[in-house]
Amino acid sequence: MRRVLFATAGVLALGAGLIAPTGTALAADAGGSAAAVEAGKRGSIKLTIKGPKVNPVTGDAVMIKGAAKVKKKPVAKARVIIERKKAKKWVTVSKAKTNKKGKYRKQVKLPNKPTVKLRTQLVKPRRVKSVTSKTITVTFTQPAQAPTSPTPTNSPTPTNSPIPVKTVADAPTGVSATIDNDRVLVSWNAPTADGGSEITGYRVQANLGAGWTTTVADTESPATTYAVGDLMEFTNYRFRIAAINGVGLSNFSDASSRVSLPQPGKVTLVSASSSGEQADGYSSSPVWSPDGSRVAFTSSATNLVDGTNGSDQLFVKTLATGKVELLSTNAAGEQADSYSSSLMWSPDGSRVA
Repeated sequence: MRRVLFATAGVLALGAGLIAPTGTALAADAGGSAAAVEAGKRGSIKLTIKGPKVNPVTGDAVMIKGAAKVKKKPVAKARVIIERKKAKKWVTVSKAKTNKKGKYRKQVKLPNKPTVKLRTQLVKPRRVKSVTSKTITVTFTQPAQAPTSPTPTNSPTPTNSPIPVKTVADAPTGVSATIDNDRVLVSWNAPTADGGSEITGYRVQANLGAGWTTTVADTESPATTYAVGDLMEFTNYRFRIAAINGVGLSNFSDASSRVSLPQPGKVTLVSASSSGEQADGYSSSPVWSPDGSRVAFTSSATNLVDGTNGSDQLFVKTLATGKVELLSTNAAGEQADSYSSSLMWSPDGSRVA
């Protein structure tokens, strides 16, 4: 229990010529009673301090209680100002008002100092001029601290283990796309690192040649395959994948190779010009491109591409647009002066030989 010392340097001054005892000292335990002083013939103020009230959150406080009387009769509704000495000035720390019995009480929070000086003023009550009490000094004595045990020299110093920081996962790898009837089955490898957070799904994007569009924002599954439907026939598609974990979206993977969905039940004349005119010569040896979007063939027709000479040449038709191009040319774009045949696509579908 904290012990509190109270000392009154004087009591009250109600007017000239009043006698007030000085040097009064009192020691009381927290919650006990305190000093009470009176002075004057015309009126009196009874001032007591009770406390301190210790609060570990708001700090120390004292409860100030008092009573105002005139000729032993209580003074009601009188304003009481409670002041604390700060440097050389008195500053108001709280206010109170007497009740019907002339009494007042107010808890005042104290600053974090060993000694605090307080006083009260009774402001203009009826039949009594404003009066001020003498200074009351409140001194706090801290309890003795328990000795602390020295730390053994051979004891290990505790270390704080670093808290792992979670990040987005690495990008998926090995994305591939294959035709599965009227849809494309996209497969990939899971990220090598999940960023310390479980992968909950993937985002799938498709590219038709004019930018990436999101096919599915979140598969909501850690599975590494997804079937994409509602695609256009004879259209080149590439796909890429990003992983989703508790932190967010990873970087996207590299794009898959191009695939093209055929149109079920539709017959397309390959040996026809870009305008749809049937070839006027013999055509043979069709070879599909790896992604299924184009067909290369041999033809002796002269109306597939302007300026052909009627010998067997290599042509390629893009099924989505119907465009026909001459393949058997030199670097300057001139047609071969003899026949060409037996072509083969490169694995990525970008060249023929």
